[in-house]
Amino acid sequence: MTEFQEAGARVAFVIPREGSYLGRDGGAVSLVKRAPHPNAAQLLINWIFSKEGMTLISRSHGFQSARTDIPLEGIEPLKIRQPGVSYFTEADSKEWLSRDPEFTKAAMDIFGRLIK
Repeated sequence: MTEFQEAGARVAFVIPREGSYLGRDGGAVSLVKRAPHPNAAQLLINWIFSKEGMTLISRSHGFQSARTDIPLEGIEPLKIRQPGVSYFTEADSKEWLSRDPEFTKAAMDIFGRLIK
């Protein structure tokens, strides 16, 4: 969405009545089995999930962290979870995967003319 906005598209984030999807958006972490320096990897992962690490990641991605003690400064209000709004996380469920072509078509109908 940000790239479309920066390109001049008149689009904005909205929270639909039906709710909104929460995702990891690049926020997943893995630890490689038999890593050359497993203690170093564990130290990095512990830092990533610390308040300092999650604050940095939240600010750099521009989205609210799942941690409730992470500051919200600099995050657009519509990207902050709102009380009373339904959020779902199972976008990879059978139901949502079966609707993928429908979502792709809708996105192309809306944004297709902006793609060069």
